[in-house]
Amino acid sequence: MAVERSPLLRRLRAFLRLPRAQQGVFLLCVIAFPLLVGGLRLFSLRRCYALLRACSPEATGLPFTDNRSHTARQLTETVERAARYGLVRPTCLPRSLLLWWLLRWNRIPADLCIGGRLAGGVFAGHAWVESAGQVLNDTPAVVDRYPLFSRLNTTR
Repeated sequence: MAVERSPLLRRLRAFLRLPRAQQGVFLLCVIAFPLLVGGLRLFSLRRCYALLRACSPEATGLPFTDNRSHTARQLTETVERAARYGLVRPTCLPRSLLLWWLLRWNRIPADLCIGGRLAGGVFAGHAWVESAGQVLNDTPAVVDRYPLFSRLNTTR
């Protein structure tokens, strides 16, 4: 009976309860996070963004319907789950970059947003994703806490 209380077994059961499509996205995220973290350290955000943009389809300008909103929420939850339970613990930048890329693959227009602030003389940066004017992977108040200084667009 002690085996059933194992955190690994609980995680495996939670994974198996996911719909098959979400299992695939989860595994993709688990594999992609170490690559993104390493790529961002070795190269730059600009190069990683350009590579991901070049090897994915163009997002469409279609309206943000309930179905697309549901897909965006599912992708956001899956990326966050993979960040929490995967091989590495990525910061907000690789999390947001991966979510932006997955949304692009699903042809959902999104912006990779980067903001920053000075707090006590120390710079703090933060990244998040917005689609249809909504912050997807953070609280809406993030825009107030971290003034935006860069917006990388899907459709431009």
